[in-house]
Amino acid sequence: MKNLIVNADDLGWTPGVNRGISEAHRNGIVTSTSLLANGCAFDDGVRLSRELPRLGVGVHLNLSDGKPVAPPAKVKTLVSEKTRRAPGKSKNPGERSRRI
Repeated sequence: MKNLIVNADDLGWTPGVNRGISEAHRNGIVTSTSLLANGCAFDDGVRLSRELPRLGVGVHLNLSDGKPVAPPAKVKTLVSEKTRRAPGKSKNPGERSRRI
């Protein structure tokens, strides 16, 4: 017998995303998710992951959207001075990974 893993990305991004992932898991389709630490609904995502012990939860590493979890001064190479967020998308996709 083969198993199908259905992963729902971005748990923790917004309350609506969390609700959708929770409902999809409870209805039997979603088997795992990835938790986004810098989402506005991170704490709610953690709570949901505890309420749903059969939902596999992994980490979603995010280098391009939203505010950093660390203080901007500690990740200067990853954030814009003006916005304290990740700079806009580069024309060269490998640029950000080289800076890390």
